[in-house]
Amino acid sequence: MIVFPAIDILDGNCVRLFKGDYEQKTVYSSSPADVAKRFVDEGCEFIHSVDLNGAKFGEVVNDEAIKKVLDVIGNVPLQIGGGIRTAETVKHYLDLGVNRVILGTAAVNDFSLVEYCAENYPHRFCLSLDVLDENIMLKGWLENSRVNLYDYLLKIKDMPVSAIVATDISRDGAMVGAANDMYKKMMTLTDIPIIASGGISSREDLLSLKELGLYGAITGKAVYEGKINLREVIREVR
Repeated sequence: MIVFPAIDILDGNCVRLFKGDYEQKTVYSSSPADVAKRFVDEGCEFIHSVDLNGAKFGEVVNDEAIKKVLDVIGNVPLQIGGGIRTAETVKHYLDLGVNRVILGTAAVNDFSLVEYCAENYPHRFCLSLDVLDENIMLKGWLENSRVNLYDYLLKIKDMPVSAIVATDISRDGAMVGAANDMYKKMMTLTDIPIIASGGISSREDLLSLKELGLYGAITGKAVYEGKINLREVIREVR
């Protein structure tokens, strides 16, 4: 299993939100690039990043910070999400050197973009499904799509999607453990690799996700606050 340390960028800073609330943020660094370099030095195999301003406004906002991250991580791949809602933005990030883009709001609101990526960039895109009470949330978790997670999985199960980043919003940033039951059910409905996100707060959480057979897991707050030793858990779950 791959451990994806998270770099969430808001106003150029590396932050974490509590349950997706933009008013409840903790700033961990003014330099996302410095954080990325630390993660690389600790042996990470893949970095997950989100432009939180972009997620809210539907356009690239933290471009300069993302370029600086790419400059320091060398051959370590980066996946990026947040505000990627047009074919032009997809191309922009891939041309920039991002390994794969993540479609969130567009995955539901503009399925033609999912189809476009499937045709033009197979296995270079992920879908981010942020879930609250089984419904997929949109626009930085601010809008309820009324689309059921499990119904949506059946719709995309045969598409060339690199991975599904699945977040239980009620757990995100709350350090209460991962939504294992949700991931188990997802794996019965699709063979697309699943990346767990939200609530991962300990080494034991990561080991339990590995036991489920998940492709990857994203951890943010637990790493920033020293609850998880990134170097050690990467070796344990690899």
